[in-house]
Formats: sequence, C-alpha cells, structure tokens
Amino acid sequence: MKSLNLLLISALLTLAACSTGPVTYQDPGTAQSLTLDFDLPDVNAVADTMVDSMLTSPSTVDITKSERPILVVDRIQNRTDQHIDTVSVTDSIRTRLIRSGKFRFVDASTRDAQRAELLYQETGGMTNPDAAIKMGQQLGAEYMVTGAIVSYSTSSSKRRREAYKLTLNMINLKTGIIEWADEKPILKEETKK
Repeated sequence: MKSLNLLLISALLTLAACSTGPVTYQDPGTAQSLTLDFDLPDVNAVADTMVDSMLTSPSTVDITKSERPILVVDRIQNRTDQHIDTVSVTDSIRTRLIRSGKFRFVDASTRDAQRAELLYQETGGMTNPDAAIKMGQQLGAEYMVTGAIVSYSTSSSKRRREAYKLTLNMINLKTGIIEWADEKPILKEETKK
C-alpha cells in the first residue's frame, strides 16, 4: 500500500512539474501558429482571403448585382499527407459567404437528414397533413464552390518548411463554366535545433 501511495505522489509531482501555468485566451484572428501543421490561424487566413477574392471578383459582382443566387459549398478535399479537418475549413468558408448576404445557400451535408425529415412529415402519420412540407419543393443550387488543400514538405539540416495551397472554384451548374477561381498559399518554416 505504501508503494502505491508513493507511486501516486510521484506521478502527481511529475504532472505538477510539467504544468505550464495558467491558460490565457487569445483572439483567434490574431493568434500565431505554434506548429508547421495546418491549424486554426491557417483556416482563418485562407477563408478570409478566398472569400474576399470571390466576393470582389468581377464575375461574382456581376452575378450578384441583381439577385442572390443559390450556392452550395462542397466539402474541401484534403490532398495532403496529414489530417486536416476539411469540414471545419468548408464551414468557415460557407459561414463567411453567408455573412456577406450575396447568396442564398443549400446544404449538401444535411441532405440525408432533410430527406428523412420530409419523409417523416409526409408518411409518418404524426404531422398535420395541411402543415407537412411536401417532397419536391426545394430549390436547387445554381453555383457550386469546390476546392482542395495540397501540401509540400521540404527540409535541410537546419530548416524544415511546410507549404500549403488552398484552391477554390465557383462553378455555374447550368453551364459548367468556372466563374471564379483563386488560390491561397501558406508557407511555414522552422529552424531545427
């Protein structure tokens, strides 16, 4: 029993020695990366840059000058060799586009849940038939935003570099024409000790 208590006390003292002190909050928009991995400051940087580029492009200005077209944002593809939460990147881009007020949106990621709810209302027997939403009334997207993240790694004896590039396209679904495209590179470097 004494050896178990000594082991627990030793483990607690080790954990206490490894403690880094109080946690502080930072503004996510100005936080600096602490790693070469693709992280939250990178998500914010690419989303801000790409959405600004899209909204100010002549084609988008022309498309949105007299109406709010319906847009769907497809999940960004991860073409890197590391785990990147592309759902988060996609959500950040879509959220910034929604805030612009220039488009209306449909959500491809919830289509199965929407279908299930509509089937429930139509055939579940628990919804007032006069209040149930009928199938086949949703509007389709007119434009789709697609994209991918790629990465390139290089290193020497003294430095390690990770480069990322996010490419986005806005496609007219009726014609198949790419109305807008841009890319945002990010270069991160660290010195080896």
